[in-house]
Amino acid sequence: MEETGKYIYCIVEGEKSQDFKSKNIGKTLSQVRSLHYKDIGIVVSDSPIVSYSFISDHYLAHQRVVEEAMSKNLTPLPVRFGTIAKDETSVQTILEKRYAEFKENLAAMNGKRELGLKVFWNGEIGYEEILQQNDNILKLRGELASQPPESTYFQRIEIGKLVEEALEQKREREGEELLSQFKTLYTQYKTNKIIGDKMIFNAAFLADKNQEKFIDETVQKLGEINNGRLKIKYVGPIPPYNFIEIVINLAELQLN
Repeated sequence: MEETGKYIYCIVEGEKSQDFKSKNIGKTLSQVRSLHYKDIGIVVSDSPIVSYSFISDHYLAHQRVVEEAMSKNLTPLPVRFGTIAKDETSVQTILEKRYAEFKENLAAMNGKRELGLKVFWNGEIGYEEILQQNDNILKLRGELASQPPESTYFQRIEIGKLVEEALEQKREREGEELLSQFKTLYTQYKTNKIIGDKMIFNAAFLADKNQEKFIDETVQKLGEINNGRLKIKYVGPIPPYNFIEIVINLAELQLN
């Protein structure tokens, strides 16, 4: 029979225990609730002590609880996915031992929200603009157009490298220009991995709640100005996943 522990979702402020509506992680239904020490708490549910994989159902369950905490006007500090304490006593011990640290982090994140922005060139616009702006690449392509592909293999590879280099330089320029539009609106930002040739910009902003509407307006203006040229994906507000992740080790959980 599997041993049951306490799955940990996030750290929150507050003195009183709260029940959550979100479904808990795992197959067996369990009430998601907060356990408190002084004026901070940990949001938990019952869970077998197992290693959860990052399949969508598990990770989404984790995120939904953290996001519900934010919707309750709490300041959630996300805890690393898959963290399970041995029992309620272990949870209380963590709160007591790391009280000062959690209080400091809660104060730093109070009133702040994460907003995510991904920007893509629409279709082949990125390539088309590179060709229009780079006479050397256009000339080389024109010279090869009338020749059989098998005789120009290495020249075509060279052109591909030039295009890739020009694309990266263009991405950097446009990314810096995009970031400059938000420079007075965030307290922190983090750039994330660029995926695919069409993505220009992938960043998360940490902003005060009262700046959120100005970021919304800036994103809307970018969409209007670049209508048809860019595709914009904007998400938020969400908990500050990119800016803080509480790690609780095995010794603290008393599982070693």
